[in-house]
Amino acid sequence: VVNLDDRPDRLALLAAQAREQGLGLVRHRGVNPAAGEPVPPDAVTTSWETTLNSCYDITYRPGCHLVLSDGERGCAMSHVQLWKTISRLRLPYAMILEDDVVLCRHFVAKVEALLAELPGSDWDILYLSYINGGSVAPFSRHLYLGTYVWTTAGYILSLRGAEILLKHLPVDGPVDNFLAKLARAGALRVFLPARPLAPQLGVDTNIEHTSTTNRSHYLDPTSIHEVGLGALDG
Repeated sequence: VVNLDDRPDRLALLAAQAREQGLGLVRHRGVNPAAGEPVPPDAVTTSWETTLNSCYDITYRPGCHLVLSDGERGCAMSHVQLWKTISRLRLPYAMILEDDVVLCRHFVAKVEALLAELPGSDWDILYLSYINGGSVAPFSRHLYLGTYVWTTAGYILSLRGAEILLKHLPVDGPVDNFLAKLARAGALRVFLPARPLAPQLGVDTNIEHTSTTNRSHYLDPTSIHEVGLGALDG
């Protein structure tokens, strides 16, 4: 679980949910650049370009260069550290959660069922929390193959997936866009259920998103994101 030092409240809320469902959690200390903690440029860049995202979000202008916020860079670096841990320990896969998700009922049993439907070792990411932006293809009873998926609030990453992500560093935008870009390019094979199992609260966030703080790239600065919201089946 990615958790900043100054947010024990969020960790406590998630830990309480996990205990109720018999799920054990391991805290990963989130990186905080605003406190002077380093984010090496060979791991995470300082800016990103909006053209690809504009293909999936109608509110974006293509060709805009935006500076990543401290929160976005710290979030990305936290995930990079976890990818490195999966690779170093040679873990077959690991679940990564951010501390502001809400676990659905029977979370553990549903995750186990989804894992059983994955195609052996031929997968990289199973999204547990997502906003779907691209096309999907039915794969099994409960799973779809995704092409462009937002959020990293909850996902299961395979060893193969971790090594692919590390090979393609640096993260050159918000970390969810980085994953989506690689999936779209065919470098990652990603799966998602019909509905998120660990939706993100999306309130009281510590991450200042350039997608909402910098409106120079919006086609209509008064509009909100109108595509890809929620689950695949409504």
